[in-house]
Amino acid sequence: MISHKFNGKESRALKEMSENIVKKKFSDAKILRVNVISSDWKEERALEYTDTTRTAIRYRITRSVTGQVAAKRGGDCFLYTTYMGKNRRSDGSWGQYYGHIMFTDRMLEKNVNK
Repeated sequence: MISHKFNGKESRALKEMSENIVKKKFSDAKILRVNVISSDWKEERALEYTDTTRTAIRYRITRSVTGQVAAKRGGDCFLYTTYMGKNRRSDGSWGQYYGHIMFTDRMLEKNVNK
């Protein structure tokens, strides 16, 4: 696993979010270790359509980080790489966290703490 790099005030909340993303998808997952592997927020600004008919456009500002979760399911151990982000609201505040699993890799349990 990549070591924990994020030291901002939201570090704990991001770790919990990453863990919850995995637990939501795999309720049987036993979480072994969680790291936020981004050192800081990555910000993206985009002018984009909001629907497939291309009738409405929005300007979106999103900030995101990447996490890693080592979890055991049954006799197998997996490394889940997660995306976590939040969008800026029109009043300048940040919305709720959201996220998903980007990648899943098998790993040896002995490598979890390396």
